[in-house]
Amino acid sequence: MPPAPSISCRCYVRALAARRALSTSPSTVQVGPESPTYIDVPQPPQQRHIKPPLIKGFLPVPRKVIAPRDDRKVSPEYLDATAPQPNPVKAVNHHGDEATRIAWKERMAASRRKNLKEGLQELHAKMRRKTAWADAVSAQIRIEREKARKRPVPEDERLTNPSVMQKVRQLRLKHHDPNQAARKLRALRDSRQKYQNTQALKSQERMESIHTLYMHAREFITDSTQLEAAIDKEFGTEDNPISFSVSKSRRGVSVWDFGDPYSVKDLLDSTTKAGDFPWAPVDGTTITQKRVIKIAEEFTGGDM
Repeated sequence: MPPAPSISCRCYVRALAARRALSTSPSTVQVGPESPTYIDVPQPPQQRHIKPPLIKGFLPVPRKVIAPRDDRKVSPEYLDATAPQPNPVKAVNHHGDEATRIAWKERMAASRRKNLKEGLQELHAKMRRKTAWADAVSAQIRIEREKARKRPVPEDERLTNPSVMQKVRQLRLKHHDPNQAARKLRALRDSRQKYQNTQALKSQERMESIHTLYMHAREFITDSTQLEAAIDKEFGTEDNPISFSVSKSRRGVSVWDFGDPYSVKDLLDSTTKAGDFPWAPVDGTTITQKRVIKIAEEFTGGDM
């Protein structure tokens, strides 16, 4: 019987498990049959969608420092006027207490002039390259378009063209339509007539509005006398105020003294003349009178 190991049993089992995991064959001892990984099925690598980080805010639109085909800002005159050289007449003491600071300011000024000159030259070169590339692309597209326009008809199209229907041929050759000019002229004429009709309708509506305003002008209040008369008519005077009553002998205290409000049946009866008093409708105007007024307005072209 072999001697017992000096290490604990738990560590011994872990060592055996680690040693078994080095095998290339699938281990089915540690996985039960109910597990999805009991049978080794090859799977494709998972596609991971890497979402770019969200950058808050937005960058401003860069300003065009140099306009296309503009060489003015790279000329020596412009550079000298924008960042002039130091004035040699001005006396500067390079040996005083401020000598170090003055030398530093001179170096910074020279650096700014150099950076401005190099920056404008680089921007100008970039603009020239971009313009040249755009011109080359445009020229290439124009050349290809001319080649395609002057290219002869392919052999298959030439042989199958007689079997193509006339409608399909006209659809393909729309830009060669002989009636295109007449169709455009007819569409322009129809559009002009439609515009004239719309303007005439607007003019008629304006004339009707002016006529309605003229008919209602008789009731306008234009001075203080008419205003006082309208106020006295609606609210009464101090000696004879407006009261809630239907007769002068009896004064009411509320609007209910005028009587019960009209019901739906009364309104329908006044419209259909089916009530007990068809000649006395709610608003004091019969249906026949309303219709006559409407007909008169249509004949005269304005409100009555």
